[in-house]
Amino acid sequence: MTVMDVDLMIEFAVINSEAEAGMPADWLLANSSVRPHQKSTKNKPARWTPDEDRFLLKNLGYLSFAEIGQRLGRSTNAIKIRQVRRQFPAPSNRPGWLTGNDAAKALGTDIHSILKLKERGILPMDVLPGIRGILSIKKLRLYMWAINPDHWIYFRVKRMQDAYLQRLVMLAQSRWDDEWWSTGRVAKYHGIKHPAVNDRILAGKIPATRWGNWFVKRSDVVGYQFIKTWFPGADAFLLRARNQGLKWEAIGRMMKLPGSRVAYRYYCLMK
Repeated sequence: MTVMDVDLMIEFAVINSEAEAGMPADWLLANSSVRPHQKSTKNKPARWTPDEDRFLLKNLGYLSFAEIGQRLGRSTNAIKIRQVRRQFPAPSNRPGWLTGNDAAKALGTDIHSILKLKERGILPMDVLPGIRGILSIKKLRLYMWAINPDHWIYFRVKRMQDAYLQRLVMLAQSRWDDEWWSTGRVAKYHGIKHPAVNDRILAGKIPATRWGNWFVKRSDVVGYQFIKTWFPGADAFLLRARNQGLKWEAIGRMMKLPGSRVAYRYYCLMK
């Protein structure tokens, strides 16, 4: 097998590989002293210099192969072949980085949710140059994002496939003195109908975050007073039950209301 045959095989492998990616990094260009190589007068490509190899390694995943080649004065295929020969990591396999699919597995969700989070500006991800549009994120950045309580409605801890990250999130949850509630849980707590909670959210009276359904923090709704119509029969039952010495929790169970709600109504009647 000739040297030309080997080059053709490498070129074919590279073209069909997953390495067609990168992301902008103008600061690398601005701080690089690499100069384009001088073309040989004998129609043979010039040897690669250590500076060129360092530039290639630094910019894989930040610039496309075409941009690197333009900077170094070499063809796109030459850049691809050099990356394979030197066994430099492909842009999608850089140490310390995760692709969109990797991030989805770590969080126990799917790539469609990751794309939606990225499009809404919730999860900061980069898009590698190239027609494939591969998503990429630093592992440390994903970890910092995942342990933030504001983001816990976007994934389910039990489904996470990154065991280490799962432990970090569970530890953070154990130290959080709040909780995310669905609107149904809020309605049940206050003994009201579900639409009443949505109406307050849409009116901007209750802070909430939407991810499929609305979610609110427990601390924002426990003390919220919903206007509820009490019928005379319900008030009479409440007064009679309390006069018989029943506790708020017992009265609440009979009226299908939280004990705090019946207590509040009772004191309103006493006033």
